[in-house]
Amino acid sequence: LASLGLEGTRDVGLSVAAMAGGSSPKAQQSRADAVKHDGVWAVVKRNPTGMAMLGLFGLVTLVANMQTQVVSSLAAEIWGHNMTSIRSAFQVASLAMGVVFAAPYGRFGDQQGNRLACAILVVIISLPLVAFSLFGLTARGLWFASGASLLQGFTGITMVGAPCMYALGHEVARPGDFAVLTALAFATTNIVSIIGTVIAEAIQRRGGDSAVVWFGITVGAFAIVGLLLLPRRKERDADVITAGDLRGDNPS
Repeated sequence: LASLGLEGTRDVGLSVAAMAGGSSPKAQQSRADAVKHDGVWAVVKRNPTGMAMLGLFGLVTLVANMQTQVVSSLAAEIWGHNMTSIRSAFQVASLAMGVVFAAPYGRFGDQQGNRLACAILVVIISLPLVAFSLFGLTARGLWFASGASLLQGFTGITMVGAPCMYALGHEVARPGDFAVLTALAFATTNIVSIIGTVIAEAIQRRGGDSAVVWFGITVGAFAIVGLLLLPRRKERDADVITAGDLRGDNPS
């Protein structure tokens, strides 16, 4: 909804400026360039930083899936028939925290940068795995890991991602390409997650669940560093539409 609102606001602003200054051929061409859709491959080539970001988001999804699988497997063994009620209570508490803290966390990302907000998101997602590394795959480790999972509510994350991830996508994508990158994000994250899950299963067969925990922590650390070092999009002249362009004042 936020992304739709941003796109809608931009389009309304362009329309108002065009009506105020006249609908010149230059203005029409600028608007056409802003929303040009010339195929998926063209979007991929225009957005190398965006594709790197999608790969990192795939690693984030992989870490989230691994910690969920480890917690679920251990909960079935330790909590038994109480597993569903206990895990549901933790999930409800996490969602309740999101209602209160997701907006302030969004403001933090706006003020301090969404790269940092996404990196902290990965740290929070990795905390259950860190708890298992400290306390072992035991009942104590399970309780600490479940408690750590509550902190995910601070970020407002859901099954389709966290708001800071979409905000970072807007920062990285070139004008007019965000919708295509969003579609690519679901495909890319699923592919990376599937490949990572296959690797995790191979590691589990050789080293057990503890090896999977450390694999998840390593993947999370790589994603954190990658997000913090993600380069900023370089503005090009074709990316920027000024009021002068819309009025036809600027020379071609």
